[in-house]
Amino acid sequence: MADVSRILLDCTDTRSRGLKTGIQRVVRNIVNCSLERPPAGVTCQPVVISDGRLLPVGRIGRRAAFAYRLLAGPLVVYRILRRSILRVLPFDPLRRFLFNQPAEPGLARMLRALWRGLTWPVRAVRPARHGYIQPRPGDVLVLLDASVLYDPWPAARAVRQAGGVVITIVYDLIPIQACRDERYSFHRAFPAWLDAALSESDGIITISRTVADEIADEVRRRGLSERLGPGRIDWFHLGYDLDEATGRRPRREIEAIFDDAGRDGGGVYVTVGSLTARKNHVTVLEAFERLWQRHPQARWVALGQMTVCADEFLARLRNSGQQQRRAFLFNDATDAELEFCYRRARATVQASRSEGFGLPVVEALTRGCPVLLSDIPVFREVAGPFASYFPPDAPDRLADLLAAMEEGRPDPDRHPPSEFTWPDWRQATDRLLAIVREMSEGVTRSRE
Repeated sequence: MADVSRILLDCTDTRSRGLKTGIQRVVRNIVNCSLERPPAGVTCQPVVISDGRLLPVGRIGRRAAFAYRLLAGPLVVYRILRRSILRVLPFDPLRRFLFNQPAEPGLARMLRALWRGLTWPVRAVRPARHGYIQPRPGDVLVLLDASVLYDPWPAARAVRQAGGVVITIVYDLIPIQACRDERYSFHRAFPAWLDAALSESDGIITISRTVADEIADEVRRRGLSERLGPGRIDWFHLGYDLDEATGRRPRREIEAIFDDAGRDGGGVYVTVGSLTARKNHVTVLEAFERLWQRHPQARWVALGQMTVCADEFLARLRNSGQQQRRAFLFNDATDAELEFCYRRARATVQASRSEGFGLPVVEALTRGCPVLLSDIPVFREVAGPFASYFPPDAPDRLADLLAAMEEGRPDPDRHPPSEFTWPDWRQATDRLLAIVREMSEGVTRSRE
């Protein structure tokens, strides 16, 4: 059996869509760092999966593929229309038809089929120009991207049949846990994807010890410990760099919030994350409603993308009467704006009920911003004594923590952010690639 000679890093979704949410940020940083500093004697090659085969690509830039840039305007209109139709006709079958991922029956599948029909000449030419990758012994395919959104398994089987190894990155198990939400087609597709991942992969790597323990429990529950036993499940921690923050200024509206709060003597508090139910923005809003009765000078800024489940929070925010007065929502924050907010905020507040890691936590702490966190295992793993904790459904407790910060009463149990250290994306990538190599060599030895 051959030693590891080539690591193929799947970046299919991130390469095409260029999103800047959690998984896409991880994929972009790991792919680019692996190209800059690959392990000795190993080639790192980013790939996209197309029609069950692997196409080589290069460094992931800051922008989406040309097709997505071309469609950016129509996509915005499409999303607005979907949400508008659903407000008028709030029926679950219609919701599924409008919001299902392409892997499920619905509008997205129909539009994708239409798009593939229109662009087949381009797809026919691209392999001829670049050439498909032919799997060989010594290859390791790392399913790094959100492969729940497409079908990676024919390509994965081809790698294994050629004598290679397949390793899947699992970011969390939220879609099969208590925070599962049937309104997300991603959540509905996840159980079948996990079944395939546990049966088709030679190893699993997660982004926290907490998720690795959950995977190990799931493997034991399914009776798969012989396949994915010792050495086949591991974890690494993500980096914290905001790679697009340098040299850019935030928009004037965000600067003005901090300037106005400073003049009033209040603090600005930031929450970062998509507007999903498990991120628990409603509890944060309830806590601020209590805080504003005592400290009306405080401001809250929520930075996160819209989702199909945002309606409840948005309605609560409108009904609070504080939107654009003391509470502000931005759905398209740049890295520069995140950097600005972390460095100027009095604290970052994350009230999630479940997470796989919690990237905003380390982003905030490494920039000197205190954090107030819901008391869940992965936040304890990541922040340890550098955070103040509150139960996820206890707005009164969070309001008390916020009031203490407004009144200058530091939490004696919380260590200062200045003492917090964390690996950057280069170091995180080095650890991931070392795990991939060690795990793959163990798999190869077991086949001999």
